[in-house]
Amino acid sequence: MRDCAPTIKMSLNALPGDHRIRAVCERMAEVMRVEVAPIAAGHAAPIHCSGVLRILPGATFGSGYASAMTTGRTRQLVKDAQDDLMLFTADGETIIQSPGHDDVILAPGDAALISQAREHRLVSPKPVHIRTLAVPHRDIARMLPRIGSAPLLTLQRNTPMLSLLDGYGRLLEGDPLAGAANQQLAARQLQEMLAVTLGQSSGFTAWTDDQSLSEVRLRTLRADISAHLKSHPLRLDWLAARQGVTARTLQRLLSERGTSFQEELRKARLHAARTMLQDPRNARMSVTAVAYECGFSETSVLTRAFKLAFGMTPGEAKWKHE
Repeated sequence: MRDCAPTIKMSLNALPGDHRIRAVCERMAEVMRVEVAPIAAGHAAPIHCSGVLRILPGATFGSGYASAMTTGRTRQLVKDAQDDLMLFTADGETIIQSPGHDDVILAPGDAALISQAREHRLVSPKPVHIRTLAVPHRDIARMLPRIGSAPLLTLQRNTPMLSLLDGYGRLLEGDPLAGAANQQLAARQLQEMLAVTLGQSSGFTAWTDDQSLSEVRLRTLRADISAHLKSHPLRLDWLAARQGVTARTLQRLLSERGTSFQEELRKARLHAARTMLQDPRNARMSVTAVAYECGFSETSVLTRAFKLAFGMTPGEAKWKHE
């Protein structure tokens, strides 16, 4: 029937090795927006990949088989603004790698929720059967406001509802899902079951608690940077000691949010400079004095950074305000 849910079937096993690798890469980049590679450069064994993917308005799900390989979202790919949440399960060990995080080893039968907005790699050292469910972040965030913008968390195989969610997905794979109403209902049920599954997992509770603490640490760090711009040099290890954590902890916190200590320091100095330049009480203060007050080594350094950030020079900002 023409109004059945779209289904993508993929089997590239009949292609010669070199063509197969290229075909897998192109197909996965097109359908899943991920990059695929053999488990190691020059891997002798041919790459195998086959599966079925069902596409609904609000949920994409399916299952398949893959030989030893890596899949993931590169720094370049995450620029496409795709932020779907993907639930991934496999019957073999899988390693999850993400910048700023220790490697996560996913045991057979366990699941992982991974944001497509996050740079990551899934490494399968051996052939595995996999199942995936992808849903829009905004739909889950309505039901779980604490989900965060780019979560990465694991769910143990005994998590309540996980097996029921898996079974329902298998059931839907064999259903034609004819008609828009049936497709919308199935997608909504998958979303709701995923939200309930996540909410009952110990990993989600621990992750959201950690995120809450991380937000407090981040706000504290930014406030501390702004309060000590005159310190020369202002070092991350000194700021970390004030919070009772290691510099590595703060580096990881900043990396998870796509920033760094130097970037936060630069932003704080620019914000302080703009505030000072536009304060009537500083009308007699020169741009050079403002630059040194905010920790810039030279006036020219402030001028270049200021123009790049705000589209005007410090002098123009001061003049416009006056």
